[in-house]
Amino acid sequence: MWACTRWAGAVTPLLVLALVQWHGWRLAFVILAGLGFVWAIAFFLWFRDDPADHPAVNAEEFALLKDARAVTTQGGERQWWRSLASVPVLILLFQYFCFSFVWYFYVTWLPSYLREARHASAVQAATLAMLPLLFGGCGSLVAGFAAARLSRRKIASFGFIASGVLLFAVTRIDNTPLAMVAMGLASFCSDLTMPISWNACVEIGRRHTATVSGAMNMFGNFAGFVAPVVGGAIVSRTGGDWNPLLYLMVAASWLAAACWMFLDPGAPVRTVTSERMLAQRERI
Repeated sequence: MWACTRWAGAVTPLLVLALVQWHGWRLAFVILAGLGFVWAIAFFLWFRDDPADHPAVNAEEFALLKDARAVTTQGGERQWWRSLASVPVLILLFQYFCFSFVWYFYVTWLPSYLREARHASAVQAATLAMLPLLFGGCGSLVAGFAAARLSRRKIASFGFIASGVLLFAVTRIDNTPLAMVAMGLASFCSDLTMPISWNACVEIGRRHTATVSGAMNMFGNFAGFVAPVVGGAIVSRTGGDWNPLLYLMVAASWLAAACWMFLDPGAPVRTVTSERMLAQRERI
């Protein structure tokens, strides 16, 4: 899912540029809005609140749904607000804020960075801006395969640390295409954490998976508000120097990596309730 999200975003700049050059920016908005309406209708006809109610689900898939449903209905805190206030959830939210702070640069300021700092043309900027999202989608897919074989904590830590190193390298590379390859690889590494973060919502949130997922997504959107504003203020106050913003992105990546020193979504969930049950069993 995340790979397709990234790849759709990767082709969008070129698509919008072609639409604008063809018949102006207003028609581009109309066409994109029309696609949204078409998908809304298709989704309404196809989607079911409970996948088991979908006529296309066969017996084998229904059995898998039973196992998946057990994960999100057992264990965890009784009250949703206790779940949100737990330390692992707060750390998970913060690391996702840091991740999103970096990611929103790719979909907001990157074309301006390429034009102003790298002096790229509009076509070059639209083309090169594809790389972080294109590489990021690949990172999401790789994470899915790697997590079946490696510790997710190690994958996430590596992804964030490597992303910070590569973003720092961008500030030292003069060749624009090469710098954008480095930025694309940074996006690849940070997106290694995407499936892991969302899976952690299930393993940490348990019965409150939806609440934890919603909170994490909310913190990502908070970063989507903060990052463009802070980025614009930094570039404005430094007289057009983009490197301080990139340094801040490096720091955000490494802060996210530090968070995964304290996160272990694969560990057994131990809540106040489960601790009491274990203590009772030991006494028996």
